[in-house]
Amino acid sequence: MSLTSTSASFHPGVHEVTATPWFISLPLVAVVVSAIIRTPLALYTNSVQRRKAKLYPLVQAQYAQIGLGLRRKAVPNVMERVTRAVKTRSKKMFTAFAVNETRSLWGGLISLPVFLGNLEVIRTMCGGPRGLLGSLLYGWQGRDPAPTTASDTASTSAAASSTAPNTSLEPPAADLSSPTDISELASTTASPEVLNPLTLEPSFASGGCLWFPDLLAPDTYHILPFAVSGLLLMHLVPETEADLRSLFGMRPKAGSRNIVIAGGRSRGSLALRRLLMVTAVAIGPVTMDMPVALHLYWASSVGCSLIVTKGVRRLLPIPRMPVKACSGLEIPLIRPKPN
Repeated sequence: MSLTSTSASFHPGVHEVTATPWFISLPLVAVVVSAIIRTPLALYTNSVQRRKAKLYPLVQAQYAQIGLGLRRKAVPNVMERVTRAVKTRSKKMFTAFAVNETRSLWGGLISLPVFLGNLEVIRTMCGGPRGLLGSLLYGWQGRDPAPTTASDTASTSAAASSTAPNTSLEPPAADLSSPTDISELASTTASPEVLNPLTLEPSFASGGCLWFPDLLAPDTYHILPFAVSGLLLMHLVPETEADLRSLFGMRPKAGSRNIVIAGGRSRGSLALRRLLMVTAVAIGPVTMDMPVALHLYWASSVGCSLIVTKGVRRLLPIPRMPVKACSGLEIPLIRPKPN
């Protein structure tokens, strides 16, 4: 509850402090969240991957050592035995050198509740009803079978007034027996299942630009929904050709001398990544009827995360090329490097 309350006050605060229209304020919120949360997590993940990359020569040495011993024994299924043995030794070696990618994975999930909380706040500011996330954060109060719409409340009150006897000297239309407070009216006319006009941000209607002047309406050209799908795919698609072949179940390229690191990509992680890619492609068509404000913040958040990830990798590159194994034909002399 405190997370969503903070987000609810953070969005209007950025809008008032910067004095910018909403089509600039919403991306600014995404920039601030990325700078505070995503950047430290990206630096930690990068440091773990760099330490793991430095241990790849030891993994290659284990391939050569274990494979040579099994070939001398002439055991069947040499490659499968070598892979299993190297996988076991690699896990112990990564643990000894404090290389734990699971922590970096769970660390990346820390930003997910913040992102979902911001989406819930923006959806509420668009006048949307309370969704599943809002119900989990705020509770399930107010979900009773009582009249929830303004028309139901008005019809109920009209029926009650028509059946009650009129003993006053004033006509029934002017009956003001009990003053009505605006908060009581809001509690009777607004509910999580219907649009709540009291949570609607009126400035959203004129806070857009270009082809989306109204942030409360869906994108008529469906540019922002498919932009979100494209940015999510850019996050999930691997950068190297070898990783692409591994992701789609293809064999390594002919003539490639790169050794596959045991335990690098399991079947479960590959299946999860493929499922996420399918979900990313489906997000655009499924959410195209949502308000522009949600897609604008979503695209800005994913874009900022992509910039942070790419920037950290460019500033602190991860060595991907393994050490070339000896062929046995090297000259046993130390020669100077060619200029």
